[in-house]
Amino acid sequence: MDTHGGSTEIDRGKFDLETNRVRPDVNKIIFPTVNFDKTVEVGDVAFYWDDATGWHLKRAVPVIGTLAKNKDGLFVIGGTDTRIESNVSRYNLHDANRPTQFYTAYTRLGLTNLAVTTWCTDTGHPIGFTYGSGAKAALALAIGNAKAAKAGVVVSTNGEDVAVGKMWAPREAIDGFDAAINAAQKVYNSNLSASLDYDSAIYTLGNELGATGNKPTGFIGAQGKGTKANR
Repeated sequence: MDTHGGSTEIDRGKFDLETNRVRPDVNKIIFPTVNFDKTVEVGDVAFYWDDATGWHLKRAVPVIGTLAKNKDGLFVIGGTDTRIESNVSRYNLHDANRPTQFYTAYTRLGLTNLAVTTWCTDTGHPIGFTYGSGAKAALALAIGNAKAAKAGVVVSTNGEDVAVGKMWAPREAIDGFDAAINAAQKVYNSNLSASLDYDSAIYTLGNELGATGNKPTGFIGAQGKGTKANR
């Protein structure tokens, strides 16, 4: 954030644009300083809009608590606070902090006992999520749970050499997941990592862990059960 008297600019960092549609905010936005919320800090989520008086930027409203979804697919904060997701355009929100992507990694990696920050519009609707000051601790737990998910899984080509019921995965799947864990550990160990780096590492690790279901993915999706009969 850089203020020059009557105007303020923001550097939103490097990331892929969410859409290739014609947009008014691809180039650097210059806000009249009077329209810029001075309470915004690095690490916050903010929302912005344009009207007859120029561009405005406002800090999103943070609500801290654990995150879950109810039977209707609505987000529940702290066990009781049910919120309907906002329909604002999230052009510049990193994948790691977008609602669906964040929640997928959060649940896959067993982080659901951790309080996170839900960033909302001023009408109370969630825009996105961050781990905030607990980001590094969240990454440590994610790494530990990822390692635990690998425990007991053996290398096999087709499971025929693995006892019935015992889990196996191809060598390339195990090696790939090890590489993902090591990459996350490198982010954790780096003194230069920022909150966004931790959030992104958790998101990436969640993708690499994957899931079962109709379209199995990642390390979990590559696994099978052994078929070798006991003799």
